[in-house]
Amino acid sequence: GLSILAVNNTSTPAENLEELLKRFRVTVKTVSSGEEALHELKAAGEQGKPYSVVLLEWKWPYSDVTGLARTVRYRFAEDVKLGVAAYDTQGIRSDVRKAGIDHLLQKPLFTSTVREFLQSVTGGTPEKAPETPEISLVSQKVLLVEDNDINREIAKMLLETRHLKVDTATNG
Repeated sequence: GLSILAVNNTSTPAENLEELLKRFRVTVKTVSSGEEALHELKAAGEQGKPYSVVLLEWKWPYSDVTGLARTVRYRFAEDVKLGVAAYDTQGIRSDVRKAGIDHLLQKPLFTSTVREFLQSVTGGTPEKAPETPEISLVSQKVLLVEDNDINREIAKMLLETRHLKVDTATNG
């Protein structure tokens, strides 16, 4: 019965988040701006189907995440819990608390981190996500294209632990 409104202005991370949340049988809708989020929250409330959680993406371009959080908290005070997804959760804890954000979701997003987030939001244990069958790609060759050196190294290492042969490039 948990419903989450995700606010994220980039489609690929939003799609990944939606896929992970749906594994836990969570209803999720993604919007790409604070204005859309406020409209969606109001409409859902008027239809008697309010969102349980608003999950914000920390540091998306051209936005004020803490300002949006404060606005959501002011307009929908008790009705919705606020969460934020970020890579550096330690560095933002003070700002998050001041903005009235209740929960943090550590990125990168893995099934285990989403599960921990859902546990913190619900105060319980969400249903276990069904196992995704593994496909053997042992000895297959992949091309990893990533412009960030650190991300490229981490991704290469993760792929190589799956016994893949990895070639890398910094751009298309």
